Amino acid sequence: EVGLLDEDFFMYGEDIDLSYRLIKAGYENFYYPETTIIHYKGQSTKKSSLNYVVQFYKAMIIFAKKHFSNKNATILNSLIHVAIYFRAALTLLKRFFKQSFLPVSDAFFI
Repeated sequence: EVGLLDEDFFMYGEDIDLSYRLIKAGYENFYYPETTIIHYKGQSTKKSSLNYVVQFYKAMIIFAKKHFSNKNATILNSLIHVAIYFRAALTLLKRFFKQSFLPVSDAFFI
């Protein structure tokens, strides 16, 4: 009725998409704390990497185009692109700080 996982989503977002389709079809998502599932999220890409940022937000763009009207998808896509650049800039600044300032601060305080 709602289909399987959508293969258009490369690494991220297929679970969000499936949950959204299930809810739209009238089903409910439940949290069952007695069950344990190990999900090695982020094993393919580290969360701090630029690749993770790009892949995650690409999935959100696919989700927006799939589930929202053209006008709303366009607005959401614009916000997603801003988020991509913002997150990428933070990632680069963090990497630069670790590589540049931490060794200097270690030498200063030792």
